[in-house]
Amino acid sequence: MKSAGLQTKLLAIIGCGILGLGLISVLSFFSLSNRVTEFENVLGHDVAAALAADKMNLAFKTQVQEWKNVLLRGYDSAKREKYWGKFQKQHDTVQKVGTSILSLSTHDETLELTNKFLSEHKSLLPKYQQGYQTSVSYTHLRAHET
Repeated sequence: MKSAGLQTKLLAIIGCGILGLGLISVLSFFSLSNRVTEFENVLGHDVAAALAADKMNLAFKTQVQEWKNVLLRGYDSAKREKYWGKFQKQHDTVQKVGTSILSLSTHDETLELTNKFLSEHKSLLPKYQQGYQTSVSYTHLRAHET
C-alpha cells in the first residue's frame, strides 16, 4: 500500500511540474505575442514615416520645379498663374506631409529635423510671394514698354 501512495505522490509532483511548465509556456507565449505586436506597430510607424519623408522630398522638389517654371515661363500671365498655383499647391502638400511625419515618427532626431525643415519651409513662402510679385511687376513693366 505504501508503494502505491509513493507512486501517487510522485505522479502528482510530476503532474504539477508539467502543469507549471505548461502555464509558464502559455504566459510566455502571450507576453512574446504582445511584444511582437508592439514591435510591428513601431516598425509600421517608422516605415510609414520614411515613406512620408520620401513623399515630402518629392513634393519639395516638384515645388522647386514649379518655381522655376514661374520664372522661366512667367512672361505669359496665364502660364505664370498656372505655375504659381501649382507652386502653392506643392507648398501646402509639403507642409501637410511633414505634419504627418511628426505624428508618425517616434525618433527624436527625425522629429527635430522635420520640425526645423517645416519651419524653414514655411518661412520661405513670404519671400517667394515677394519674388512672385516682383516678377509680375517686371512683366507688366515690360508689357508697357513695348
